[in-house]
Amino acid sequence: MGVLEIVLTILGVIIGLFLLWVLFGFLAYLFSLRRGGLAGKLVNKVFMKEIESYKIDYSWWETVPSKEVEIKAGEETLVGTVLEKSGSKKVGICVHGYYGNFRDLNPWAKILFEEGFSVIAPDLRAHGKSSGQYVSMGYFDKNDIVLWINKAIELFGNDCQIVLFGESMGGATVLMASELNLPSNVKCVVADSAYSNAYQAFEYLVEKRGFLPAFLFLPVANFFSKVFADCDLKKASPIDSVKKTTLPILFFHGSNDKFVPAYMSKDMFDVSNKQICSIYLTKGAGHIQSFAKDPEGYKKVITCFIEKWIC
Repeated sequence: MGVLEIVLTILGVIIGLFLLWVLFGFLAYLFSLRRGGLAGKLVNKVFMKEIESYKIDYSWWETVPSKEVEIKAGEETLVGTVLEKSGSKKVGICVHGYYGNFRDLNPWAKILFEEGFSVIAPDLRAHGKSSGQYVSMGYFDKNDIVLWINKAIELFGNDCQIVLFGESMGGATVLMASELNLPSNVKCVVADSAYSNAYQAFEYLVEKRGFLPAFLFLPVANFFSKVFADCDLKKASPIDSVKKTTLPILFFHGSNDKFVPAYMSKDMFDVSNKQICSIYLTKGAGHIQSFAKDPEGYKKVITCFIEKWIC
């Protein structure tokens, strides 16, 4: 074999490996950030298999009067479920997690509703009944939360008082929304099992749970996210928003969370205004399982925190 043939062979191998690398990155993007992606199916499969450990009662939504409302977010149509507590000026906007929908919020919506709050539970873009093809990990959804806040004021009056609640990706979403120029109606935020940065959360999952080198896949997957969805996962960064917000925040996390590690909430609390922010770690609880682990204690901590800021 001549020198030219050797060089061409090596060059062919390099090009082949490069194309394979790009292909794996593209598949990782489709797997995790496209509507109906395989990651969502796997998450839902695991979630439903362990549903008892979350103490979620989906049938509860059928026992309370509700209505659907729609808002426009650019080209997208977003759908939310509204539970109205007659005569109340207190409103909870409850935001679900990765590849979930509003029904997953049963325990938290129920707590607020029983405490006299009306509830708005939206399906995020590319989830549930809302339109959209790309999951932005809260990057675009944070702006949609502003639209839902405006809808709450429209529905319940200019003097309504609002708490933003989110679990997992929903928690990250409301934290990112907290730094925006929100109406004074928004009084506080509760974030359960939120990640501090979406890119770093995927790094953790790929390396610690998938046992794969994240540097091989994530940069390319994020490249395709920027190309197709105009979304840079590194900018989906609640910890940066927490540094800027003036709103009181309650961070909740399970100490045994193997999906979003508890240190992410600790890191966010460390950079927060500790005069108005709090953190509660539930010993032994997994991802968004703090309520299931200690329902009464969880409810007490949340209600006491909210009562400080909402009359």
